[in-house]
Amino acid sequence: MTTMTLPSVRGLVKTSAARAVSWSRADRLIGAVTGLRHRPLVLGYHRVVEDFAASVESAIPANLTSIRMLEQQLDWVGRRFRFVTLDELGERVERGDAEPVAAVTFDDGYRDVYEVAFPVLSRKGIPAAVFVITEMVGTLRPPRCDRLYVLVARAFSRRPSARAMLAGLIEKLELHAADGRGFALPETALATTVHLLRTFPRVAIERIIESLETEVDVPGDVTRRMLPMTWDMLAAMKAAGTVIGSHTRRHLLLPLEQPDVIADELSGARAEIERRLGGTVRHFAYPDGQFNRASAAAVAAAGYRFAFTTCSYRDPEFPLLTHPRLMLWERASLGASGEFSPAIMSCLAHGVFEVVRRCEHEHRG
Repeated sequence: MTTMTLPSVRGLVKTSAARAVSWSRADRLIGAVTGLRHRPLVLGYHRVVEDFAASVESAIPANLTSIRMLEQQLDWVGRRFRFVTLDELGERVERGDAEPVAAVTFDDGYRDVYEVAFPVLSRKGIPAAVFVITEMVGTLRPPRCDRLYVLVARAFSRRPSARAMLAGLIEKLELHAADGRGFALPETALATTVHLLRTFPRVAIERIIESLETEVDVPGDVTRRMLPMTWDMLAAMKAAGTVIGSHTRRHLLLPLEQPDVIADELSGARAEIERRLGGTVRHFAYPDGQFNRASAAAVAAAGYRFAFTTCSYRDPEFPLLTHPRLMLWERASLGASGEFSPAIMSCLAHGVFEVVRRCEHEHRG
């Protein structure tokens, strides 16, 4: 007798519900009610790898998409939307055009986007945009979130008392949450990593990483898989029509930082991209999708025309600077069978799940 696990039951229910919604075309009705049906669809990715299973053990799962899954998702979107550059999409948003268009974006500027995704996009004739962390470009250091996750995951897998060790380390460093509140560490490595990143400002995270590096060994080949692109790679993509946008200088979560730091991150990243690649940088993506009204105002003051989030919330005072994106990864559109599900993809594209899922960030501060 086969016993279904809770995740498999949830997957079956989700797939069945998505099929019913898609078959009845209720997804389009929900999209019309939420307003998402009349907005351009902006897809967001992070890394693209040849083999998801071979990569997931040492990387943040939701940052990974296999090349096979990327093609399935893009093919589905391409049959229903016309792919455009981010520049054209921005102009259409300003004019209020209702034509079904879509754009593809990649956050952080990982090298595998250039090596794995870019050839596929070129073959299919799909334009794209890359939001880069300027101080990471051309270095041999993965982004801060990846460095922290690898260390925390290694600690959790090798030390039964990893949570206690981390709690003691934070206490020893005399670190305090940005909002002044206390906190408790979650049960898993991924949840702990996310919790730390969303609790402490950059300087504190760097101290945690430095301390963990004295406690946990990480093989060099693990971090080499997460390296950022070089400026030459970005120049080649830009020459082929890719839009290069800003993701701050150091991938700071803006609501956690002071106004002068935010201003430097935004203006410094924009100036560096323009100096290195030429042209005017008009597009920005909020690290981790985190923003509030003050940070949106800072993005405007730094000279950006368009900015993109990771959820469906749109600030009425800054609609062009809080444009929603649909963030996708390997398992985002999987059905109960473990294969790509057109029904779930349709529900994602029309914002069906956004109706019942509350955004995890606070944007109104």
